[in-house]
Formats: sequence, C-alpha cells, structure tokens
Amino acid sequence: MDPTTPVFKPQDQWVDNEFNNYQRSYNNQEWNPAGSLARQNGHSREMGAIVNTYLQINPIEKLTLRTQFGANAHFRRSDGFTPEFYIDALEQSTLSNVSREMQEWLDWNWTNTATYSDTFAQKHNINVMGGFTAERFAWFQTKASRDDVPNNMDIMQEVNAGTQNQKGDGTTTYSTLVSYLGRIMYNYDNRYYLTASIRADGSSRFPKGNKYAIFPAVSASWRIISESFMQDQEVFSNLKLRGGWGRVGNQNIDNDATLTLLGQADYVFGSTPGRVPGTMISGVGNNQLQWETVEDWNVGVDMSFLNSRLGVTFEYFQKKSSNMLYQKQNIFAIGYPDWNSTVWMNIGSMKASGWELSLNWQDKVSDFSYNVGLNLSAVKNRAIKFSGDGPIQTGDFNSDQIIRNEDGGLISRFYGYVADGIFQNWSEVYAHTNEHGELVQDNAQPGDIRFKDLNHDGVLDENDKTWIGNPYPDLMVGLNLGFNYKNFDFTANFYGTFGNDIFNKTKGLYSGVSGQNVWAGTLEKAWHGEGTSNDIPRLSYNDLNQNYTRVSSFFVEDGSYMRCKLLQIGYTLPKKLLRGTELRLSFSAQNPFTITGYSGMDPERLQIGNNGSVIETGIDGIAYPNPRTFLFGIDFKF
Repeated sequence: MDPTTPVFKPQDQWVDNEFNNYQRSYNNQEWNPAGSLARQNGHSREMGAIVNTYLQINPIEKLTLRTQFGANAHFRRSDGFTPEFYIDALEQSTLSNVSREMQEWLDWNWTNTATYSDTFAQKHNINVMGGFTAERFAWFQTKASRDDVPNNMDIMQEVNAGTQNQKGDGTTTYSTLVSYLGRIMYNYDNRYYLTASIRADGSSRFPKGNKYAIFPAVSASWRIISESFMQDQEVFSNLKLRGGWGRVGNQNIDNDATLTLLGQADYVFGSTPGRVPGTMISGVGNNQLQWETVEDWNVGVDMSFLNSRLGVTFEYFQKKSSNMLYQKQNIFAIGYPDWNSTVWMNIGSMKASGWELSLNWQDKVSDFSYNVGLNLSAVKNRAIKFSGDGPIQTGDFNSDQIIRNEDGGLISRFYGYVADGIFQNWSEVYAHTNEHGELVQDNAQPGDIRFKDLNHDGVLDENDKTWIGNPYPDLMVGLNLGFNYKNFDFTANFYGTFGNDIFNKTKGLYSGVSGQNVWAGTLEKAWHGEGTSNDIPRLSYNDLNQNYTRVSSFFVEDGSYMRCKLLQIGYTLPKKLLRGTELRLSFSAQNPFTITGYSGMDPERLQIGNNGSVIETGIDGIAYPNPRTFLFGIDFKF
C-alpha cells in the first residue's frame, strides 16, 4: 500500500462492521495491510507426549541384548475465521468463512541390537553388533468449513453456524522404514583400528522391486604416536592417520511420489455458469523411483604439538551422489495439475570434493586459561551426469528460471543477462545498437539498465544469457574463543563465508511496478537524472525495459559475511559463600552483529530448494532473518 494512504477511512464514514473501516490504497492495487492483519483470526491448540523405554540383559558374559521402543504422539486443533467485509469493489469478501482442522501425528521406532565385546591375547579387541530397527510415521487430518456465518461475533465462529458451501476433507498418510544392521570393530593394541559395517534399508516410499538397498562402509586408522619408534621424539604429542569409505541412502521424497493421484477441483460450466465440484489429476507419480546413494571417502590426519597445546586436524573428502532424487519438470506431467508441474525423478549424479583444516590452541598461565580454535573449509559441487534431457533449470522468477544446472558444470549457478550499467542519457541509449544501427533495447530510456548483447546479433534474447553468479563460497571460516580467569569465563563464536554470490530478489522492491510501495530511501537511491545512479535503475510504473523482472546480474551481490554467533560472559560464585552450592550467572548475546556488504536482510538465511536440494540454493526471497537474542541465565548446582 502506498505510504500516502491513511490506515482508516475518516471516522464519519465508519460503519458497524469494523473491518469495513480501513482505507483503500489511493495509488495502487495493494490491499490495506493493517486491515489484512486485523482480519486474521486463527489459533491452534496442541498437545503431545513422548515415551521411551528399553530393556537390556546380559545372558552371558560379554554379550548384551537390548530392545528399545519410543513413541511420539502429537495432536493439533486449528480454528480459523475470515469475516465478511467491504472496503472497495476490489478489496472485499462477500462471505465469511469458518473452519476447524484436526491433525494427529503418531510416530514410533523400535530398535533391537545384540552386541558382543571381547579382548583376547591382551592386545586384540573386538566388538560385534547385529540388529534390526523398524520405524513408522503416520499423519491423520480432517477439516470442515462453511461460509456465510450470520455475523462476526466470537460466539458464532463455529462450523455449524455457517449456512453455505459446506466442505469437508481428510487425509491419512504414513511411511515405514526397516533396517537390518551389522558392524564389526577391531583394534590391535590401541594402535591399529578397523571398522566395517553393512545395513540394508527398506522404505515404503519406493515401489515394489526398489524398496530395499544395501549400504556398506569401512574405516581404518593408525595411531602412529603409539609406535615404539615414536617414543623418543619430542615433536608430536599425538599423530594419527585415518581414512574411510562408505555409502548411505536418501529416501527424502513424498510418501505418494510413486502414485498418480486424483484430487478435488472446481469447474465452471452450464448455461447459467456456476462452480461445480469435480475431480482431476492432482499429481503425476513415478513408479520407477529408487534409492539415492551417496558414496563418500575421506583421508585425514590428527596431530598435536607442544604437550598437546596445539592441535591440528586436516581432512580431504569426496562425495558422489548417484540416482539423485529431485522434483523435476517432465513433459508427461505438464498441465497436471498446472503448467509447471513436476515429477519426482532420479535425475543423475553429482560430486562434491573439499577439504577441512582445524587449528586449536589451549594454554594456562597462572589463574588465566584460554583456547582459540580456527576452522577453515572449502567444497566444490559439480554435476557429473543429469537425466540426459537437457539442463535442469530451477528457481522461478517472473516466468523464467534463475538457476541452470548442466552436465560437467558447477551446480546451482545463476544464469541470466549481464547488466552493463545504466543509460545516463539518450545518446547512450541510441549508441547501443547492432551493426545495422538498430537499437538493441528499443524500449529503453535514460535510467534503464543496459544489457549486454553477448553474441552481437543485435537482439536481446536467450542466446545472450551467461553465468552470472555462484552461490557456493570459496572459503568457510569458523572462529571460537574461550577465556577463563578465576571465577570469570568468556566465550565468543564467529562464522563466515567468503566468495559466494546471492541472487537478491528483494531488489525488485525498488521497482514501484504497478504502483506498489518501495524500500525506504528509494527515491534518493534510484536513478532520477544523469549521473545520479549507476546501480539502481529509474522507477517506472510499467518497467517496459524489464529492469526489475528480467533475470540479470543486477540482482547478484557478493554474499560474503562474518557473523558473531555468540558472545557470553559468566561468573561462578565461590562455593564457600553458598555452603557448597554452586551458582553461576551468565549473560549472552546470539547473533549480536554481522560484517557484510550484502544489501539484503540476512546473508545467512537464503532460500534452499525443494527438500533442501543443493541444486537450488543461494536465492534471497525475503527469508525471515536470524533474530538477535539476549539471554540472562542463572545455573544452580546442588
């Protein structure tokens, strides 16, 4: 709503229905936000219970049998009411609506293991485990609603008070997972370690023939510091080499991903047009789905020096995802139920490789002790082979896509037009032509973005798109500090990323397209005359040049940041003052400050794609920022 419009109509125009008294926006079609908030009348009541129990016996020496059962029951009742109101012909609801929804979650898991541990010949240590687990997740939902409640009184906000359009629906969904486990751990003289495991997982989410998959793993390590030839050296306090290989499965898909479903839909037809409830395809399933497999291997070294005051850990790793699960557009699903319908598919494979380095220093000088930890890491994600029917494009933006993933390339990169500054005058507009003197951007005016014609054909189209950003950082950094002096303690944690880009969709709120409200200060920041801005284009009601609606580098910003995640100071009162009772007082600040050049609200809270997919990330769609929180704590120990 434009800021020149008052929240309410003049009082002499007020009526008994309080929701009619809000003012219609003078200069655009946005609904009155204060009125929208006032009409919100929904609340929920929840109850839950968690139960865990186990039985453990040792039938013979060194053998342990254990069974464990846990259940989580959760219930929610949600009531909603939308009142009848009339502010304007374009901002009204002729019928009120009342609804009630009941939801129930009932999840349980049952774990059974048998473990045998033994040491023989004094130096051989072995641990063997076998087991079986079963899990079930169930959700039950029913909802009823009616329209046209006689009035807005609280006492009338019941479903049976409605007089029209009675509706009801209900859903029952569940999924189950069973696993058979086996593991052997062996070490010789606490120097050589070997672990091997295997598990067979079965999921109800996959079709018959693909429900089960087997995932093995093996790891080994060598504590070099324990070797006899290391006993006389004074360089290393600890030295250990390790490595591992293994596979894990991913079944993170919808419970009904394999099924083509029918759902309720309305259709208008008849000599006297009216909405008639009916049935149509609500989703297309894929009965060829199978487990996604993530295979990874790693090698690392753990070291410490100077009487264990300095610790160093380095690891190199590589992960390869095969048969990746993803909701992808498919020609067989287009139009069911809408133009952009997707189908769960195994789309191909991807490889991630990277490294991690940790440095930790700890020491004590008299009553003062401290520790400093630095963690550095980097990872590259690259597509190996996708489904074979062209690049996977995702990240909707004004009937276009922000992200393009293709075989052999880095994943989740932004793909669009290159913004090449802003036309400052008509001479620059007329100079942007092809070899025949024809304008490349015939709708452009001074103050509009100049887009590069990369193939020099004089036409701005899909052939002029290129890679314009990468959301994955070149380096990730973590820093942890800890100090203790007598009864005082202090902790500080920092985290940051460097070299990553963000597609900031919120820059579209500078546009004023269709008369919508804009960011505060936009009039000064946006181009409003020659030389006033080379970053934010002019404000325009129609935006014929598509400054704010075209996927381009205008929206791409450096997303590097360093954030203080925690600052905490504490004081522990001496026990002698409290007769043996320990009392600690503390004050902490979470996310107190962030150092960044990013113009959005929060460089850390970005959009993650469907089901957390790594091939759709780095887009800021105005996610709710991390809150800044201040806490005061009192800790008693008796």
